[in-house]
Amino acid sequence: MVVVVIDQNISEFQKANILTWQKDNFGENTTIIVLDEGFTVFPHMADQVEILDFGYPENDGSIGHGMPVMSIGYEIAPKAKIIYLPFNSVTREYKHKMIDWIIENKNGIDAISMSVVWTKVTASQYFDRLKDIGIPFFVASGNDGDWGDGVRYPATEEYTIAVGAYHDGTNSLARYTNGGIELDCVGFSGTHMYNSNGDVINQVGTSFSTPFVAFATLLYISWRKRNGLPKLTNSECIEWIKTNALDLKEIGFDNPSGWGMFRLPSEIPQVDVVIEEPIEGDDDLEFKDMQGHWAEQYVDFVSEKGIMTGFPDETFKPDNVMTRAEVATVIARMLGFEIEKK
Repeated sequence: MVVVVIDQNISEFQKANILTWQKDNFGENTTIIVLDEGFTVFPHMADQVEILDFGYPENDGSIGHGMPVMSIGYEIAPKAKIIYLPFNSVTREYKHKMIDWIIENKNGIDAISMSVVWTKVTASQYFDRLKDIGIPFFVASGNDGDWGDGVRYPATEEYTIAVGAYHDGTNSLARYTNGGIELDCVGFSGTHMYNSNGDVINQVGTSFSTPFVAFATLLYISWRKRNGLPKLTNSECIEWIKTNALDLKEIGFDNPSGWGMFRLPSEIPQVDVVIEEPIEGDDDLEFKDMQGHWAEQYVDFVSEKGIMTGFPDETFKPDNVMTRAEVATVIARMLGFEIEKK
């Protein structure tokens, strides 16, 4: 695949450091869920988008809001796998099926992006079910122009990453963007992309700044996977955004822009992992819950070296949180210490 950046996007991509990361990274080996509306995918990104079809009786073949949302993301991470769920186009029954599917398949999902706002009374039955899965969940803050306390549900929740809008052309916050104490950052709105006819158009709104931030994050996630780093959690992603965002108003957090304008690190980090004097382990053990998991090869490695072991039921429980005792055990084994049992 030859990736050519649309001329009108070069300025935004430079300011967000996307061009630096795109030198050898287009989101390979990442998967993102997009929740939106519409049923037909633009032809130029058909190979990267999988529409999960639960047999929707409402499927009218419409393009809808979700297609330009994904097309903007495609400009940033064209090799990421997009799993599209036409959430806003189906009945309650199918909405629950979609949430069920996300929860059941969370191990294979790296991020979720949603550019639709809802009232909490209507939608908490769906989105609050995702609060414990730990996957970075990017949501539009809304377009009411309320910079004080305007973030809309579900962007208001701690388990989401609330994204507002910034315009490169005017070098300012969008007048329509919602802000507030729950806002995490603002991203570029007005990014250019290809439509269904192959014409270059642009889209404005927090609906389109949200995929800008979500898909740019996939470049970072792809880099993490390439370097054998653990899966990025939602809370870790928020801290990473805080660390790299560019202050626009006050230093640190402010209601209109959150932690500032989203950007990737200006330099791609270097990771050197060296394990000396590997410890003998079990090279035949296969954990029941690791098949197809993104970290399978790394778990196999540390198991073979005796650094980490599984549970008596032959599972590894890869998504469990480690205790301090478990961390201490792993460090001792990596350093080759022989611990005398009391």
